[in-house]
Amino acid sequence: MRELINLGYLSHFKLFAPEKRPDLSVLRTHMGDFEIAGMTSLMSTPKVLTSAVEEYRKHCDGERMIVFTASIIASKRTTSYFLASGYRAAHLDGDTPKDERRAILAKLATGELQVVCGLIAEGLNIPVVGAIMLLRPTKSVTVYLQQIGRGLRLAPDKSTAIILDVAGCCYLHGMPDLDRAWSLAGRERKTGEAPVKRCPECGAIVHAAVTVCPECGHEFTPPPVKPIKPRPLIEPPPEVVNAAWLANASFASVVAWAGRNETRLYAVARARGYQDGWVWHRLNAGGRL
Repeated sequence: MRELINLGYLSHFKLFAPEKRPDLSVLRTHMGDFEIAGMTSLMSTPKVLTSAVEEYRKHCDGERMIVFTASIIASKRTTSYFLASGYRAAHLDGDTPKDERRAILAKLATGELQVVCGLIAEGLNIPVVGAIMLLRPTKSVTVYLQQIGRGLRLAPDKSTAIILDVAGCCYLHGMPDLDRAWSLAGRERKTGEAPVKRCPECGAIVHAAVTVCPECGHEFTPPPVKPIKPRPLIEPPPEVVNAAWLANASFASVVAWAGRNETRLYAVARARGYQDGWVWHRLNAGGRL
């Protein structure tokens, strides 16, 4: 991404995020990403949405913006808050009829709409969009970059895109233009036992993702999601964001980034609390700890 920006094929950007990553420890994982119901509860409370509208007004008031949310429910709630604050906003998702979808996107392109909320990370090309808001936490770097990419298309009179990372995704995935290690090799398939849990009513062992016991009909109640306290968005220094990425990202992604570069390996070690001997082991034995 940085190379494409420097060559003039993508827009420059400014990223704003909370000073610290929101506490997402209460969110469960489903199919490799945060579970939708939990994200919806966490990221579409009145406090979060009120704060999101205020951040839009503060950093890019009136700019055409796409807001990425966790679910259709969250998107409709978010849209209602922008409308109530006097902005021209609309909701869009995969079930929106084609004609209505085209009309909404056309209005965003012309400026008749200022804000579109929804689930439209892929295949959208409206270069005049100058701002992106991330109201959806994600464990996927691909989703993170696809969402931000909707705001990086070049357009006349557009020099810099504004990224409002309300969900603090940058602290898990690094700055958007981080020098990433890409590969066509695919992911290594994980092996091991499937996660299971025990039904408290009948004692049956079922898959961890099951919500209703197939033996007795008991409904597994998810743990309550503790609301997050919205924090003002700042423009965090890239080195701070990327240091958080080194500490929080998957082991595989950070060691792929570091490769056999000693400086990068020491950066990984410092961020993750490893001893210096770990760096020696990576350089000399090529092993994996």
